[in-house]
Amino acid sequence: MLTQDCKEENGWSLSRMDAVLKTCSDFVTESMMNREDVYSFVTFNEESVLHFSCQSAFNACEQLSNLRPIAEKQTLFAMGIRGIEAAIKREKKGLPSHVVFLSDGEPTDPDTYLRDLHVLLRKRAGSTLKIYTVGFGESAKVNAREGDFTYLQQLASLGRGHFQRCGASLCSLQGAFTALTSTISRTRESSTRRSTTERETLGTSGPESGASAAYRSPVHKYPHQCAILVTRVAKVGLSEVLHRYRRPNMEDAIAEGDEESDLESEGSQHEEALNGSRSKFPDVQFELPAPDIIFKDVMNKDLWRNFTAAKTSFKFNGRSFARSAEVSKVFLRHKPFMKGGMRLVYGMVLEEGARAPGKAEHMMCAKRTFEDLEKDHGFQAHSAFCRSTAVAKYFGQKFRKDTQQALAAAVQFGFLDCHLYSPVGTGEDGYHFCGEAYLNGHFVKLNSNAGYVNETDYNEHSMIAQAFSHYTFDKSHGELLVVDLQGICGEVKDDPYFLLTDPQVHSRCGTFDKFGSGDHGDQGVSTFFNKHRCGPICKALNLRKDYEVRPPTHIISIPGVQSCLDFLQPRRFWMKKISGANQFIMPKQASKDKDWLDIQLWARPHSGEKFKELVNKSLEVYYEASRQILFLEQKPAWTAEVWKEKLDQWQSSSGAAAVAYPSDWRETAPSELWVFSEKSESGWVDHKKANWALSKIREELESSPPDHVPGQSPTSKPAKQDVWTKYLDRQGDPFWYRESDGLWFMESDPGWERFLDETSGRYWWWDKEKGNWFFEPPSAVAA
Repeated sequence: MLTQDCKEENGWSLSRMDAVLKTCSDFVTESMMNREDVYSFVTFNEESVLHFSCQSAFNACEQLSNLRPIAEKQTLFAMGIRGIEAAIKREKKGLPSHVVFLSDGEPTDPDTYLRDLHVLLRKRAGSTLKIYTVGFGESAKVNAREGDFTYLQQLASLGRGHFQRCGASLCSLQGAFTALTSTISRTRESSTRRSTTERETLGTSGPESGASAAYRSPVHKYPHQCAILVTRVAKVGLSEVLHRYRRPNMEDAIAEGDEESDLESEGSQHEEALNGSRSKFPDVQFELPAPDIIFKDVMNKDLWRNFTAAKTSFKFNGRSFARSAEVSKVFLRHKPFMKGGMRLVYGMVLEEGARAPGKAEHMMCAKRTFEDLEKDHGFQAHSAFCRSTAVAKYFGQKFRKDTQQALAAAVQFGFLDCHLYSPVGTGEDGYHFCGEAYLNGHFVKLNSNAGYVNETDYNEHSMIAQAFSHYTFDKSHGELLVVDLQGICGEVKDDPYFLLTDPQVHSRCGTFDKFGSGDHGDQGVSTFFNKHRCGPICKALNLRKDYEVRPPTHIISIPGVQSCLDFLQPRRFWMKKISGANQFIMPKQASKDKDWLDIQLWARPHSGEKFKELVNKSLEVYYEASRQILFLEQKPAWTAEVWKEKLDQWQSSSGAAAVAYPSDWRETAPSELWVFSEKSESGWVDHKKANWALSKIREELESSPPDHVPGQSPTSKPAKQDVWTKYLDRQGDPFWYRESDGLWFMESDPGWERFLDETSGRYWWWDKEKGNWFFEPPSAVAA
């Protein structure tokens, strides 16, 4: 940690310890707007020191500026774990904690560290603790290959957090720190309105061979959902940190946070699955992740179990799956060394590799679901993973070929083979699991099955990965979408290469069996395209948009009136942004053949409902100014063709737009007629044409007996028409009275309006609130 190799932007060098202190100090400085946040700071080497705990941002910043920890001795991760526990104990409210653990080396006490970590995780079970890790600079070669930071990856895996690697520069360190803290920031935005109780912890270590920092974010106390309601560090200051450290836009932080939200929403389910499977996993103990520890002593029954298993392989040809099987003996470690979102990962060797398990070509890993599944159900659950990989491999081969032709550049894009292993015979002490080659290195998650897109690192690889996902959807004719792309990324002679594992398929249309619980179907497709932005690769491959391949998820019917369309047009992109909808098609031109038009929408269910709500609210504003309603309580029994002919006549003679309601009136008969006014050149709504249309419509409907079809003799006598009579009160003021039900109103009542029908020369009255209307009868005034 004393190494003077950390470069600043101005070219000066400083020690790694100074770089860590500066990063923490800058962050706390930017966080001062959040007055209820509290901080703790821990350093460790062969011992741990809690420099301060539960301090406000102002006090923490002041104390950080005065700290001068000495970088010396060995890196004992166990001391870092104990330091974190000490910091957590100082906070008496018992709230969940988030930790960011930074180190520039691997532990020299791997066994002790792992034991203490197990103790800590048991004490803080479930969602009460999350650990994020940062590998700073070049990893020291201690029980791991240089540069892998294997123990930090395991620590993040078991702690349900994320691992971030950064180079030996101040800018890179600050960028990695910001990327991790921004994953917490997204969840804080979603839960900050529910609670304001928060706390944080910061920490770092001092040995030259390794250093660590722990940062605990503010969190909210919700025992029933504490794994989900996790808040970020600094709601105001973080955007400035992003600008200063990495200079991306805010979408970087949101994208990181989206992955955190994805994992948070699923994390509690995974923990419940694990907790509910105690008969199979009574007390899950993990072993060290070093390959030279895992892949040895295969014949040691205390470390390994072996049984005969059938290996089932899946191959996809674009429309169907083919299966093949063979039987062999497998060797599995008793303890897992890593944990994912849905499965535990064990060391594995096949019988032919048992004599030399440490050779790279013999090292494998077995992945087993948390759930305690019966064998028949277990086969289906694990086959979903294998089928997803088979689909990904098929499209991966086509993608390599098509990108080579379109871009004239090689993209090494591949997936590990994944096979399903099942115990043979009822007496075998085994279980179903997926087996694949062991990958040693830094895993990168490029996108997820819940919409997360990696935009913070491996930018070129991420762009290619998103294009591949889009490619699978296009080439499967909208039936399949491969996501959750993760694995090893790198370059060979400046050409990017990918070796990926554990993809997930979203399926549509029911053509294929569901690809496990991670197959979110139409919603998963909408979630992907909601965030996907086509880049050069998508365009070079001429990939179709999702709305060109699949039908809309929502249909919103609106009146086919030009003034209505003109009113909605300026608001369309605002509605898309607010709702989070993926795509929409809104008509721009009214049609004489259609009195109702459809807005086609592609969106997740809640986004679609939000978009529909915004459209309806906008329409209400338009209706308030421009629409008049004629309620058809009694109407002629006209056919749909006759109603359409009448509507065309009324619109042609009056020049006002009129539509029948509801939108499916041709099947159900209209219950209302809507007449729309137009805006004048001065911008005011002109009701002249609409009023004229209403008078003509009322006159014709009044002269047509109910249940009468033009051209046919009535089958029954017309209903007795309501008779209105005009009276004068004692003061001589006129009022109208309806004989049938005693309804009356004064002519001075503002709720009623009087109009002149210029064709017939007769006056008629209109109740603006209830829609009642009538023509004045001749000699209406009674004595």
